[in-house]
Amino acid sequence: MLYVKIMEGDTVVTAEAHESPVFICRQEKNNILVRCPEVHAQGILSLDGSTVYQLDGKPSLDLDNGYTAYPTVMTEYEEIVNSQTQEEDTEDENPEIPEGTDERTILTRAELTAKVTELADELQAAKILLGVE
Repeated sequence: MLYVKIMEGDTVVTAEAHESPVFICRQEKNNILVRCPEVHAQGILSLDGSTVYQLDGKPSLDLDNGYTAYPTVMTEYEEIVNSQTQEEDTEDENPEIPEGTDERTILTRAELTAKVTELADELQAAKILLGVE
């Protein structure tokens, strides 16, 4: 597994975990980007295959996107992914209440998830007691 931290300048953009990384280099003869072995790599393809990241410390690919991939360890990868998830998921603290909603309790995502898990456990227990499972 290859863990990389993707940066644009001094800003961390994301982190990716590559099980089978696709390494890229510039073929000088035709001036195109091609897949290559790790030993010749200048860049790495994003997980979704849509972006090429410059590998830190390797000869420049002359990319326009400004993204650089820095190899990292699993703990740093997890910290980056967790911090991005927390930043994106503000609904737990301030759920949006749609107009026209009556006065019933509005659950946060965390409360709703806990309630669904509780009900699933109760259903499983009832199935066992009734011998339906």
